[in-house]
Order: sequence, then C-alpha cells, then structure tokens
Amino acid sequence: MADLEAKVKELEAQLRKEIAYREELERDVENLCMQGSGSSTFSGSSVLSERIYSTEKELVKVKAQLAAVVAERDNLREDLRGFKDSKRTVDASWRVERERSDNLEKELAFYQSQSTRAISDRDRATWEAEDMRSQMLAMSARLRDAESQADADRSQRQETERSLQAAQQQIGVLEEQVRECALLPGLRQDLAEAQASIASLERERNDLQAQLAQAQSGLDDVQQQLAQLQGESEALAGQLAAACKAAEDAEEEHEEEIEQLQAEMEKLKATTAAAEERADEAEGSLAAAQAEIEVVRRETQKQLAEHERAGAASRAERDTAHAKELAGLRQQVQELQARFDSTKAQMEQASQEKVEALIRLSTAQSAASQAADETRDLQTQVADLQKRLQQATQEKVNALMQLAERRESNGIKASPKASGGWGWRSSTSPGAAPASAKSASLAISVASPPTSPPSSTRSSVDLRPHVTSLEDKLRKLASLAASTCPLRE
Repeated sequence: MADLEAKVKELEAQLRKEIAYREELERDVENLCMQGSGSSTFSGSSVLSERIYSTEKELVKVKAQLAAVVAERDNLREDLRGFKDSKRTVDASWRVERERSDNLEKELAFYQSQSTRAISDRDRATWEAEDMRSQMLAMSARLRDAESQADADRSQRQETERSLQAAQQQIGVLEEQVRECALLPGLRQDLAEAQASIASLERERNDLQAQLAQAQSGLDDVQQQLAQLQGESEALAGQLAAACKAAEDAEEEHEEEIEQLQAEMEKLKATTAAAEERADEAEGSLAAAQAEIEVVRRETQKQLAEHERAGAASRAERDTAHAKELAGLRQQVQELQARFDSTKAQMEQASQEKVEALIRLSTAQSAASQAADETRDLQTQVADLQKRLQQATQEKVNALMQLAERRESNGIKASPKASGGWGWRSSTSPGAAPASAKSASLAISVASPPTSPPSSTRSSVDLRPHVTSLEDKLRKLASLAASTCPLRE
C-alpha cells in the first residue's frame, strides 16, 4: 500500500511537470503567433479564441475528472464505512467468542480438577481395597496356621488322653493287686514294690496331666490367636465403615451444595438418594458381616468355655464340633470377602455417580450465577424506581409547601369538602386580623380531585390543575412501585 501511494505521488509530480511544460510551450507558441506579421495565418484573435476554446475544453475535462474523483471518493467512503461496520461486527463477535473461550477454559479447568479429584478418590479407594484384601489374605493364612496348630494340639491331646487312660487302667490293676497283697501276710516286700510302682505310675500320671495342661495351654493360645484374628476382622470392618462414612460425608457436602440450586435439585436429589441407598446397603452388609463375626466370636467363646467345663469323655465330640466351627469360620471369611468385593463395586459405582453429580452441579452453578446476575439487575431497577419515587414524593412535598406559602401570602384557606377533595375559601375567624396577616389559618387536605367548583369565594390564583397533575404523577409512581415490589421480594 505504501509503495502504491509513493508511485502515485511520483506520477502526479511528473504529470504536474508535464502540464507546466505544455503550458510553457503553449505560451511560447502564442507569443510567436502574436509577434508575427499581419499577413500571417495565425492572427491574435484566432489565437485568443483558440486558447479560450482549449481552456474551456480542458475545463470540461477537468470537471469530468473532478466528478469522477468525487464519485470515487464517495465510493471509497462507502467502502470504508462498510469496512468499519464489518470491523465492528468482527470485533464484537471476537469479543463474544473470547468470552465464550474464557468460560469454556474455566469449565475445562473445573472439570479437570473434579476429574483429578475423582480419580484420586478412586485410586485411594482401590489402594484401600487392595490393602484390605492383603490383610484378609494374611488373616486367612494365619487362620490356616492356627487350624493346623489346633489339629496338631488336638492329636497330641488325644494321644495324651489315651496314655492317661492306659495309666489309669494300670493303676486300677495295681491297686487291685495291692489290695490282694495286703490281705496276704508275708508279701510286704511285694507291697512295697507295688507301692513304689504305684508312686512311679502316679508320677507318670502327673507328667501326663502336665502334658495335658500344656496341650490345654496350647489350645488357649490358639483361642487367643483366633480372638486376635477376630479383632483384626473387626478392625477391617471398622475401616470399611470409616471409608463408607467418608464417602457419605463427601456426598452430604455435595448435597449441601446441591440444595442451593433450585433448577437441578430434583435430578441431583434422585442421584444422591440412589447413591445413599447403595452406600446404606453397603454399610448394612458390612454391619451384618460385623454382627455375624461378633456372633461367631461369642459362640466360639461360649463353646470354648463349655469345652473347658466338659469332661474328658466328650472331648473327641467337641473336637469334631470345633473342626466344624473352623470350617464355618472359613466359609464366613469367604462370604465376607465376597461381600467386600460387592461393596467395592458399589463404592466405584457411587464414585461414578458422584462425578456425574458434580458435572450437573457445575451446570446448575452456571445457571445460578446467571440467575444471580438477573436478580442484581432487577434489584438495581427496583432501587432506581424507589429513588424516583422518593424524588417524586419530595417534589410533591415541595409543591405542597409552595402551595401553602402562596396561600398564606394570598390569605386563602384550604379546607376539605364534605364529599372529599380540595376546597378553597378565604376566611378568617371572628375578630381575627385581615387575610394578609400572618395569623391567617391554612388547612390542606389531600384527596381525590374535586368534581365541582367550591361554593366559597375562590382566589385569583387557581392552583388546582398543578395539584391534580402532582397527584396523578404520585399515583402513577405508587402503582409503578407496587408493581416492582414482587420483584424485590
């Protein structure tokens, strides 16, 4: 563009030079013609007429060029105006798109943060689930070890009981022999030997009883290990309950935020209710599992107490019952694992529903912000109308004050008529000063416009049209304020 302008300027300068050179040549030719003899073909008048003709022709040409230039200028102005309008339109659309882009970037940042938070919650829940699964596996391994140790102790106890029964039978035989020997004289040495053997057998019986007590203590250790495993199971159940409680707290926080939004309340309530029901079901299943573990623990303690109080004759039967109880405990652990897996799936589904609720929440927040903007605009309009109403009231008060001053200066008293309205009469009380005095009374009553002129004497200045127009303005402003009151509420 700059190159074209420079080239145009250069051509214009060259054109001016050529025109000046042509005019100089024309003047030289004219001078030569004017200096020629009278018999010359070119006379002075012909030269002047020719010059005038050429000048007029050039003037017409220049006018045509000027008209073309003016038309071109107008066209360029129209084009420039169109370019400016299109530029304003493009700028407005660019600003709108820029605002839309900023809003989209904000929403994208919000969604990304919410997605990151949801992913972190999911990863944390997954990690907790894996940790609980590893703890359950470790507990199952320890339970299997305890069961194997209980089986070994049970076999050792059975062997000890068999040895004790054999020793008791041998003791009974020896006691029978001692009684027989005591009846026979001369067998005291055999009796002493029998007593020594009885003492040794008693010592052996004591040893067997000590072994039995040791086996019983081993069984007590196994019971303590079972109780510890049950405590760990309760701790895991407490951790699961705490995780469910944290999820419920997060859902309650989101519910408190959702309650502030009227547009999406129903859908979010339904979603949250479904999530709460699933969380309650998961918590109920965990509570049921914990209750079952507690029942099993109590039954185990009760059965162990009965096992300790029972005699040696029913130990084999109790061992069989204990094996059945261990099998039942193993089955219950498997059921708890299955319930834990189902609870984990429900927690993942609740997390997904929470993400969807957050997305709906962001949409509802944008709608709420728009509604808040509209509310602020309406509040501004209401404040403006209230201000105008106050101004109109003040104007009416000023007009009434001016009316009172004029009436006081004119000695005219305004009194309400029987039918309501304005009534003017110039009156003074008996014995009072003249109407122009300062003691003239003034009574003003605001009501509906009068329907008929007052019968009393009227002042020379009729102010009723002004008062009527002020009352009409006041009624209009009052109706306008009344129409805006619902908006303010």
